[in-house]
Amino acid sequence: MTTFDELVAIDRGVLDDAADLGDGLTAEQWSTATACTGWTVADMVAHLIDIEQYLLGDPRPDHEPDWDSLPWVDRDLSRFTEIGVDARRSHAQADVIAELRETTERRMAQIDAGPHELDALVPGFFGKETPIGRQLGRRILDSWVHLQDMRMALGIDEGWDSAAGRVTRGQLIDGAEHAWTQLEIGPLDSVHIALSDIGETIVLGESPTPTVITMTWPQFFARACGRVSSDDLSWRENVRIDGNFDLAERLLSSIATTP
Repeated sequence: MTTFDELVAIDRGVLDDAADLGDGLTAEQWSTATACTGWTVADMVAHLIDIEQYLLGDPRPDHEPDWDSLPWVDRDLSRFTEIGVDARRSHAQADVIAELRETTERRMAQIDAGPHELDALVPGFFGKETPIGRQLGRRILDSWVHLQDMRMALGIDEGWDSAAGRVTRGQLIDGAEHAWTQLEIGPLDSVHIALSDIGETIVLGESPTPTVITMTWPQFFARACGRVSSDDLSWRENVRIDGNFDLAERLLSSIATTP
């Protein structure tokens, strides 16, 4: 099991990596569109700041976006996250990076001053308490996914075997396992998701003759994080299905676990 200190170090490392990446970008790269509809690389950094400041207890930005100009904002959660992003769209790149670094310092100090037992409850989102270990894990997932969004938008292929990547993959696998339990399946149905580039297999069900879906870890990331749809042709051409095609299709359509 990952310890408290290890989770904190991983969490901080992701935020620092995002700041370092953003700090070295040209203006054109800073405004590059990502796989998240409507969001640029700059918006990803703004989002990291906004969520960490929310957990710090900072006041929410006093800002009302022009919602008519943001058609991708289609539900309450996206309205919540969009406010902190849109409020920073007029800010200079250097100022946004400096704000992320300053926010990271304050957030790490807050975490250090709090309980270090992984099951200790701390304030979470929307007034709900959550174990600090779970909160750190979810923050690593969210921050690292957005860091990878930045990297992929910029054509940077790295970070997949990082500690943050492994923490995130574990949670995405948990999400796939939960999606499997929600499917209508028979007693002999089983699917193995074989991540061919890292030699890891996600085993769902107990049949001795499973349906096998073969893809790479980045391809699993893209689908499990909702960055591509299950019928996206450019994604599907690199995914192999051996066995029950309908079962595989139903699973692939249901494993997106992030907004």
